[in-house]
Amino acid sequence: MSNRRSADEELLAALKEVLTGRLPARQGILGALRAALSRTAPVPPDAAGAAKAIYTLRDIDSELADLTYDSAGRRVPAAAERGSVAAVRTVTLESPTTIIELGFTGRVVVGQIVPVDPGAGPPGPSDLDVQTMGGESARVPFDELGRFEIEPVPAETFRLHCRVAHVPGVVTTVWIPR
Repeated sequence: MSNRRSADEELLAALKEVLTGRLPARQGILGALRAALSRTAPVPPDAAGAAKAIYTLRDIDSELADLTYDSAGRRVPAAAERGSVAAVRTVTLESPTTIIELGFTGRVVVGQIVPVDPGAGPPGPSDLDVQTMGGESARVPFDELGRFEIEPVPAETFRLHCRVAHVPGVVTTVWIPR
């Protein structure tokens, strides 16, 4: 804590020097900030873990399926190492209860909804809504195994709203880039 206090004091002293004209503004402020930042301690792992856990509660009322893999190269950091772009683009979206696999093949998106828990039972039959960023919406049925086709492929970024048997409410995906 003493490092933090002395860094704050140095920053205040530098600001006073700038305000009184004894030190050029750019040099004084940047130097004081540089010195203050060099003395800060790293964030404790427990604090970082707690912050991440709290952040996951931001959408507590809805279940969001995050993009975890995209063969077009738009990968999240935890995804596998980058490879060559496949002829068929595949996308994986995951929520705590549901995995949604998509395959872009020419003018059709083929997909399957799978429960994370194998004991949860089959996801359907039911339906999902395809919503584009422009506000267009289309309802698409899926079978008892969660298989579906979206034809044609949406012309712009879109997301899915799925009603599945093993999840109360709706699973909504993040926006999927075209």
